[in-house]
Amino acid sequence: MFRGRPLWICSSSKSSGVPLCTRCWKWGHPVGRCHAAAAKCPRCSGPHKLEEHRAVAGCCKGNPKADPPQAPTPGGEPCPHTPHCPNCGKNHSAHERACVFWSHRFDQLWHVEKYRQV
Repeated sequence: MFRGRPLWICSSSKSSGVPLCTRCWKWGHPVGRCHAAAAKCPRCSGPHKLEEHRAVAGCCKGNPKADPPQAPTPGGEPCPHTPHCPNCGKNHSAHERACVFWSHRFDQLWHVEKYRQV
């Protein structure tokens, strides 16, 4: 009983889900087993960490030599540019629920098959 109501507890299968590497942002392995040569940004898929995005990503750092010059994204504002998922290639970050890979985060076989197709 919980707060005067009957409560049923059922067993479930043990599954922690498919790991998402926070170095390369690919599913199927933890960061300790990542073989990527460099870290990848989950926002733009560029060769940098998310913390470095504003300073090194072409979309945010600005380009004073461009014609017309591009100003950097102001500090404190989110990146206004379209993200790119390294898993499905669509316009969202790698760690967002909008990704089809996220919706299959407990299905190891689905991930294996999907990466074989790529």
